[in-house]
Amino acid sequence: MANIILNGKTVVTQTGNDEPLIGGNVVFPAGHVIQTFVEIDGIGTSTDTTTYVTPFTGIDITMIGNNKVLVMVFFSGFTTASTSARAYFRLAQTLGGSTTHYPLARDVGYSVTDIRMPVSMAHQTGALSSGATYTFNVEFQSVSSSGAVSVNVPYDNAGYSTLVVQEIKV
Repeated sequence: MANIILNGKTVVTQTGNDEPLIGGNVVFPAGHVIQTFVEIDGIGTSTDTTTYVTPFTGIDITMIGNNKVLVMVFFSGFTTASTSARAYFRLAQTLGGSTTHYPLARDVGYSVTDIRMPVSMAHQTGALSSGATYTFNVEFQSVSSSGAVSVNVPYDNAGYSTLVVQEIKV
């Protein structure tokens, strides 16, 4: 077993030919990405009602520390059925069966139709509890049944949506 020790603290260990591991007593600086999860979806999702829908299954993250989470979402093709159709997007954060929603965007696509534009959004949480498992998902709805709104529908329905969840050291 090989170790790198600084001032009596083991910062790296290696057993045999295994990959080296960072020691558990190493403290990362604030802003450092601790872990990253990504979900990609290529199935078109539409709604023409005020019921929220999602193209994702959601991402579970078990917090390593009392850190923040950065959630980013990218839709490669967003479109509306008419110039009056528009969408609201929100983030769903679930812990132990209880879900809290945070607004991401409103009136997306208003006054345009069939433009098939990319849409990106982000949200950063406050500090979350170490050891707890949170589920994050992004949902959208048509505003006041204003007409159909859709994601993942660029030309030839070849769109992809990406949901990224990162734990960020506080």
